[in-house]
Amino acid sequence: MCGARTASVTASRRRARSTTCAIPNPHATFGYIAQELSKLGIGYLHTIEPTEADYQHGLPQKDGVHACYLRERFDGVLITNGGFTAERAQEYLEAGHVDAIAFGVPFLANPDLPERIRRGAPLNVPDPSSFYGGTEKGYTDFPALPA
Repeated sequence: MCGARTASVTASRRRARSTTCAIPNPHATFGYIAQELSKLGIGYLHTIEPTEADYQHGLPQKDGVHACYLRERFDGVLITNGGFTAERAQEYLEAGHVDAIAFGVPFLANPDLPERIRRGAPLNVPDPSSFYGGTEKGYTDFPALPA
């Protein structure tokens, strides 16, 4: 039951940027990782797209490693997230850049996110002060769409 297809990897320049680890050539590094993981036949590769906030906080434009770059080097299931709107997610999917989009922050404020996307309904505004901590605030008090 165990094997490569039951394993997955998350590769993120954002995570590396938040530590003391510097990656001198992120395209070569993440490209190599993607190629080697593809050879292993892992279950999926999950990446985090660089966002405008990443660039505003000092990530050089040239260091942004996007899923479309990794798609050319990875043959398995490729999932990404990072600041996606429903429209941008659809563009990525239709272009074949990825196999799936993961939504993080939008789900925290919109537990009914798939239905909101289906209906084209507005999204609740996230409250970062309520993320991952302490009380039920932010998990049970965002308004849901009417049935």
